[in-house]
Amino acid sequence: MGHPPIADTDDAWPDAGWVRDRNPPGAGGSGLCPPATIWGSAMNTPDKNHRPTAAQAALDTLAVHAEDSDALDTLAGSDVLVPVPDDVAEEEAIDPYAVALPVLEQPDGEQTVPVFTSETEMAGLLPFVSRYRLVPLGALASQWPTDELTLTIDAASPHGLTLNSDGVRTLLARH
Repeated sequence: MGHPPIADTDDAWPDAGWVRDRNPPGAGGSGLCPPATIWGSAMNTPDKNHRPTAAQAALDTLAVHAEDSDALDTLAGSDVLVPVPDDVAEEEAIDPYAVALPVLEQPDGEQTVPVFTSETEMAGLLPFVSRYRLVPLGALASQWPTDELTLTIDAASPHGLTLNSDGVRTLLARH
């Protein structure tokens, strides 16, 4: 997993609380990781029979009606989980003003950044991920770094969506 230079997100990232612990409150964890916290490797995932999030419902709608503006607005206004690449230093991982993008290379050579609407979706594709950032999708889209990079939301699910860089900027950079 490589990553491009860290994207500058200006004031879109209010504080280090955007970095989430994989051991959420109620499961014995703190929920938020203070800067000195070391993240655990285990991920608590809810039962697969959970109710879909607003972002997942929007993806379901977009699978049937690709240009549904309400679904696009909902998706753009949703938070997504962005896995933190393993080779990112702790200081970069907790920097509230930057996000290191995890870039996966597809068999055809295409480079994509996977993001997820829930821990369950992330665990379904990348069960080894130990850290992630909770990022507003619209803010991520407005700072999209390159023309060659695609964005894949919930890749392993039936409602998964992949957008090229133009689609990311025009469809999701709404908020």
